[in-house]
Amino acid sequence: MNEESLRPPMRVADKMGNWIDFEDSDEKKHNVVCSVQEKKFYCVKGTLAKHAEYFDKLFFSDTTPEDQREFVLAGPSSPDEFQVFLELIHGLQTLTDENVIGVLELSAFWAARVAKVRCFKYIGSKNCKFSQGDKFKVACQHHSVELLKFILEGINNAAELNAMITPNVFDLPQPLLGMIHQKCRDVPGRWTESPDLIVYAIMPAADPEPGLALNPRERARQAWIERMINKLRGNQEEQERGQNWRRRGARRGPY
Repeated sequence: MNEESLRPPMRVADKMGNWIDFEDSDEKKHNVVCSVQEKKFYCVKGTLAKHAEYFDKLFFSDTTPEDQREFVLAGPSSPDEFQVFLELIHGLQTLTDENVIGVLELSAFWAARVAKVRCFKYIGSKNCKFSQGDKFKVACQHHSVELLKFILEGINNAAELNAMITPNVFDLPQPLLGMIHQKCRDVPGRWTESPDLIVYAIMPAADPEPGLALNPRERARQAWIERMINKLRGNQEEQERGQNWRRRGARRGPY
């Protein structure tokens, strides 16, 4: 174990200058000790268990001795990461662009809903300097409806949306896939200007075995493809009609 891993957790104050000391070993203030890479955190079982299903099962399962007071945690990548997680569930906002992804993944692994939501809110805020594409990936990876809604609201044309979409979009569950589909229908601009989405959409899927019907997801995918192709054709027809009107106006000349 090197010196770097043994150093005390970095205390990051929130915007009000507050921080919480989890190194206080006063027995009146804690009833469990959580160790991360040999660094001890003095916590309260009930608080951790209320915020994360992982701790509820860890502390109160039938296989855990009632008098066990110390637990070694393998989830956090560092003591700093666990420190920020603890502060987050205790009401302090000490997230940064550097630690938010690690804390989000830890919260997802531990099924800590409140911590996850606060991570999503930070990523969706102006304080987070991630690109829209990176935020989109996080929303899709963690199936966050709230974060995806925020990102889609900030997209103003087809090219922006097309730059974010990959073939993996078809593996997303509802309502995320529906939200992206609706945005594709509503966003201004001609898809002919950014054809990659159509290329992705018409990529052939694996043919089902003879006699077998398509599963619901594949049927939804095929329906989405058909609607997107119809939109592309509609845009092309609209463009052609506009060109015809301009040509007719040029032949007639000014009134």
